[in-house]
Amino acid sequence: MNNKKLFIKNLFIVFFIISGIVFLGNLQEQKKSIEQDSSISTEKGNEADFRLTGLMSNRKKEVESKDFLSGEVNCMMSAVTIDFANADIKKEAQLDINAMMGGVKVFVPKDWTVKMDVTAIMGGSNDNTADSVSLNPNKVLYVDGFVMMGGVEIKRLP
Repeated sequence: MNNKKLFIKNLFIVFFIISGIVFLGNLQEQKKSIEQDSSISTEKGNEADFRLTGLMSNRKKEVESKDFLSGEVNCMMSAVTIDFANADIKKEAQLDINAMMGGVKVFVPKDWTVKMDVTAIMGGSNDNTADSVSLNPNKVLYVDGFVMMGGVEIKRLP
């Protein structure tokens, strides 16, 4: 009986160690690809869809698409800024944000309406556009996401 308990205990320890090694290997691969991407801290792009990942870094994305549709921001122990100053949407667009121990700032034009649904655990989300009136209520940016020990802030451009 003791041998069986010892075997199960050792098997669990080996499984835990192998899982940790695989996790660290995947994390290292992601960090290498991000480091190659983030040699320039400011990225510009006119694509209708984008995906931005920040891992222990400071990233800025200037979106210049005249028909922006969707974006995804993943942030872990990072500061990410998304600037829509030169972007436009035809009708509706989606921005998904996941932040853990990091912060995301989003700057939107005056004529966009922002609808935010962000779940925060030991963090916060702030929509500074909610108290101002949009110039065009037909242009809607839906911001969804999850924040843990971090923050999301939406600001209107002057």
